Amino acid sequence: MEKSKQAFFYEYGYYLFPATRTSLEELKKGGTVSVVRLKEEGCAAPEFLLGETETVALALRETDHIFGLRVDLYSREEYGGPPPRAELPPGVDMPAPFAVRCREFWRAQAAQEAELAAHCASGNTKKLNAAFSRIPLPFPGDVSVYGCLRDGRPALCLHAPPLRSALHTMFVNGLAAAADADMGAAGWQVLPYLSAGAAGDAAKKCPPFRFCPSREGGCLEILHPHAEKLTLKQKDAAASSVWLALCNAAGEDAVRSAAAGGIRFVRGAKRHGMSVEAAAALLGAAPRGDGVFPPFLSYAPAGRDALPFRERIASGVTRYEGMSDCGVGAAASSGAFWQSCGVLFAYLYVPRPAAGAERALDTLLWYLHHGKDPLAAEFLGAAEGQDRFFLDFLVTDTPFFRKLRAMAPVLHAFGARLVVLTGEGPLVFRCGFDLFPEGSILHQ
Repeated sequence: MEKSKQAFFYEYGYYLFPATRTSLEELKKGGTVSVVRLKEEGCAAPEFLLGETETVALALRETDHIFGLRVDLYSREEYGGPPPRAELPPGVDMPAPFAVRCREFWRAQAAQEAELAAHCASGNTKKLNAAFSRIPLPFPGDVSVYGCLRDGRPALCLHAPPLRSALHTMFVNGLAAAADADMGAAGWQVLPYLSAGAAGDAAKKCPPFRFCPSREGGCLEILHPHAEKLTLKQKDAAASSVWLALCNAAGEDAVRSAAAGGIRFVRGAKRHGMSVEAAAALLGAAPRGDGVFPPFLSYAPAGRDALPFRERIASGVTRYEGMSDCGVGAAASSGAFWQSCGVLFAYLYVPRPAAGAERALDTLLWYLHHGKDPLAAEFLGAAEGQDRFFLDFLVTDTPFFRKLRAMAPVLHAFGARLVVLTGEGPLVFRCGFDLFPEGSILHQ
C-alpha cells in the first residue's frame, strides 16, 4: 500500500506526477509528458489499485484544467472494495427522474398523434385537450394544450395560466422539442410558447383591459367595477382570456417580453379599455430587451439573504421566466415550488479566485458539460458578486450528483459548496468525493 501519493486530475483522468515535474506550477507549463494513468476499474477515486495502471504520453494543452490531489494505492489483496456511495446526498429526496417521466409522457402522446393532428387541423381546442389529458402530466399543475398547423406540420404547446409560473411548461415543451424526442420523430413541432394564431378557437371575447407600456416592463390592467372583490378563480379566468387573446394576436414572446410587469386588476369601466388589435400593436412596438424568450431576468434585489451565500450578489441573469421571484425569495427557501414541478433547484457557490476568475468559470463549465456522466440538469444562469459567483441549475435526475462527485478535485480546489433547496429548506454540502452536509464532524 502506498499512501498519499502526489497525483493530478486532468479532463476526467487521474495521473501520478511524472518524475520530471514535481509541482503543479511545473505541470501547468504544458506540453507532452510521460505519466502513469490510474484507472478507475474495480475501485473509486481517490483510491486506486496498483495493478490497474498504464504509462501514457499525455498532452497538457488546457493547463487550467489541471488540479492536484493525493491518492492511495492498494494491492488487490489489500483493497476492500470501493466505499458505498448513496445516489443522493443526505437529506435530499428526489421523485422519479423528471426527464424520464417527461419522455414517457411524450412517448404516450406520440402514440395518439393521428387523433391529436386531426384536432389541430380543425382548430378544436376542446377536443384536443380531452384527447391530450388522457395521459397524466409529468408534474402537478393546471395547464392547457393548444395546437395549430405551422408550415403544414402539426404543432403543440403546453401552456400555464398567466398568473402561474410558466417555467415547468416551457421546460416540458423543451424536452419534447429535442431532436431525438418521440414527437419530433412523429413529424410534430412542440413550441416553447404560444405563437400568433396558436390558441385557435380558445382566444374568445375577453373582459375589458388595457396595456400600459413602461421602460421597466409594461403591465396589463384588467378593468372591473369591483376588482378588489374578485376571487382567485375569477381572476384566473379573466387573466387567461386576455392573455390568450393577446398571445393569439401577437405571440406569447411579445406579450411576456413587453408585459414583464405582469397582470393587475383595477377598478374601471369597459369604456376605458382597448381592443385586442390596439393592444397587440402596442405590444409589437414595445421594447423587447435582448429578444430572447424566455427573457433574461436579473436576480431580484429583495430577499437575497434568504438563501445561503447569496447576500452579496451584485448581478446575474437566468433564462427562465419567474426565476427572479422563485430563485431568491422565501418561497424558494422551502423548495416547494421546485418539488411540485418534479425537479430540484440547486446552485454551486464558488469563492472568487484572487486571479483568473473568468478562466475559473470557463473551467467549471467545461467540466460540467464533459465527461461520461450526464449533467442531468438544466443550467439556468450565473450570478456574481465581488468575492463570489454562482451557477444555478434545475436538477432533473440523480446523475447530477454523480457528475459533481466525478469532478470532485475541481470543486474542492475552488472551495465550492453545493446548495440544494428541499421541502425542509436549503441544504449546504461541501463538494468532494462525497457530498457531506456543511458542518459534518467529518470536516471539522
